[in-house]
Amino acid sequence: MTRAGKKPSFSTLVVVGNSEGAAGYAFGRGQDPRSAINKGILRAARNMLPVKLLDGHTIHAKTVGKWRSTRVFARPGRDGKGRVCHKFIDRICQLAGIKNISADVLGRKNPLSIVQAFFQVLEQQKSIDEIAKEQGKTVVEYRAIDKPPVLGVRAAANPTAVARRQAELD
Repeated sequence: MTRAGKKPSFSTLVVVGNSEGAAGYAFGRGQDPRSAINKGILRAARNMLPVKLLDGHTIHAKTVGKWRSTRVFARPGRDGKGRVCHKFIDRICQLAGIKNISADVLGRKNPLSIVQAFFQVLEQQKSIDEIAKEQGKTVVEYRAIDKPPVLGVRAAANPTAVARRQAELD
C-alpha cells in the first residue's frame, strides 16, 4: 500500500520464442515486477504461433501489418543480409528464428503497437504451396539440370481439385 491507499501494480509486455519458427507475446500484470514478468511469460507461451519461414531463414513475401496508426512493412531478406529493422522487430525475429529480414515502421513507435503490427505480418505469411492451393494452380520450379544451362521443369505442388474438361467450361 502507498500513502494514498493504492496498491502498486506493474505491467509488462513479454515476447517469447524458441528460435526455430515459433513466437508469441502477452501482457503480464502483477503487484511486483517479477510476478508481472512471470505471468507474461506463461501467457505468451500459451499464445505462441508458428512462424512460416522460407528456406529456414526469412519470411515468404512482402507483407504489411497495421495496428491502429502503426504500420510495419516487412520484406524478405536474401541469405546473409541480416536483420535490417526496428530494435523491437529485431528482438522478435531473433526469438522466432528469422535471420534475414528488412522491415520499416511508420506511424507510432509505441512498443505495443509495433509488436502487434509485426505479429500481424507473421500471421499473414503464406507459403507458395498454400497460395497455389487456394488459387487452384500448379507451382512449377525451373532449375538447371546439367552443366550446360538447360532448364528443367518440375511440378512442385498440385491442387487437390480435379481439373475441368473443355465441355464444362463452355
